Amino acid sequence: MELSIASWGLLARLSRSLDATIRKEGLQGGMDALLKRFGVKLQITYDSPEVVMALQSAPLVIVANHPSESDPIVLLASLAKRKDIYLVANSFLLGISSALDHYLLPVYIDYRIRQKENSGSFKLDILKRIHKIPSFDRGIEHQKNIETIQKASEEVSHNGVVVIFPGAGGGRSGKWFSGVGYLIKNITHKDARIVMAYIENTSDKDYARVIPGVSKLLKAPKIRFSKPLMVADYHNVSGKEIAHTLEKKYWAWANESTLHHQN
Repeated sequence: MELSIASWGLLARLSRSLDATIRKEGLQGGMDALLKRFGVKLQITYDSPEVVMALQSAPLVIVANHPSESDPIVLLASLAKRKDIYLVANSFLLGISSALDHYLLPVYIDYRIRQKENSGSFKLDILKRIHKIPSFDRGIEHQKNIETIQKASEEVSHNGVVVIFPGAGGGRSGKWFSGVGYLIKNITHKDARIVMAYIENTSDKDYARVIPGVSKLLKAPKIRFSKPLMVADYHNVSGKEIAHTLEKKYWAWANESTLHHQN
C-alpha cells in the first residue's frame, strides 16, 4: 500500500476537510477557509482599480515571488472568489486531496533535486517517508513539464487564471525558469493579462499557525498586486526572452513598490 500524507491522523482529517471545501468553493475558497481556520488575516493592496477588476473576471497569469512554503496558500486565499483558478506547483502536492489535484498543474523536479549535491532537506526527507512522491528520469520529467506549461496556457486561453512562481522556492535569489515565458507565449486569448504579486511576512514559522492563538503572535502576510500587463505585448519575442524581460520588470516593480510603502 502506497503511503500518502492524506491518510495520517490529524493530516487525514485536515485533508478531508480541505477536499470538501475545495469541491464546493474551488481552490481559492479552499485556501481562504484554511487560513481562516487558523486565524490568519491577510493584508492585501492593489496598485489600481484595473487590477481589482482583472482579478475578478479576466484571463490571467499571476506571477509571484516564493520566499516561504506557505506562499501558495496565502496568495490563492488573497485572490477574488472564482472557481477557474489553477496553480503550477511541485508534483509533491499530488495526492493530498483529490479535489486539490483537479486544480494543480504539476511540475516534476524530483530528478533535479536528486542530482543536486547534498540533495534533500530534512523536511523533504520526512515528506518522502509519509507521502508517495512520483519519480521519473530527467527526460520524462522534462516532457511532463512541457505538457504542464501547455495545459496552463490553455487554461488562460479559456478565460481561466494560472498562478505560477517562476523562481520556484528561490525567494529573491532564485532565477526565474523559462517555463513562464512559454506559458505566456502560447496563450491565445487576446485579452489575457499578466498580474505581478509580491508576498511578504511569510516564513517557516507559519507551520506553527496550526496551534491556536499563534497567528496573533506572527506578522500578517502581505500581498501586493501590480497593474495588469497585456499578454499580447509579449508575443513578439521568444519564450526565454519573455521570462527574462518579465523577471527584470517584476523585481523593478517589487523593489520600487516595497520602498514606496516603507516610507
